[in-house]
Amino acid sequence: MAASFLSTNTIERSPLTEAFYFALPALHEHTFSSVKKSIDTLLVKVKNYGVSTVIVDASFADVSMRENTLNLVINYLAIGLKMAHVKCLTIIGFKDEGTNAHMQHILSQVERLLYPSLEIKHFKNLDNAQLLPKFKV
Repeated sequence: MAASFLSTNTIERSPLTEAFYFALPALHEHTFSSVKKSIDTLLVKVKNYGVSTVIVDASFADVSMRENTLNLVINYLAIGLKMAHVKCLTIIGFKDEGTNAHMQHILSQVERLLYPSLEIKHFKNLDNAQLLPKFKV
């Protein structure tokens, strides 16, 4: 059985901020339908907690899914976060520069459609992302 795209142990909520952090696992053994179910679970949690910022750490994720499937995953996640009233999606980029460049291209297109409802920020590592302003609960 394939691992869950966003298992509950990869989702953490900071008690001091309105932010969820989750580490993106490897995406090579998943189909869009299994990823969609996991994203739906994440979106329910995000909406229930009313968080305004989600940090996706893709720095340890290995991606070997088809490009069009990855496009669907990225778009589905971003649009779902906007519908859950998240104001900021922060991405810690993939180590693979090609995958990272592709993801940034897709997210820039999504952001043009969703801004100012959803702002998307890109960082090379988590330390840089933690310089973001903190949101009080």
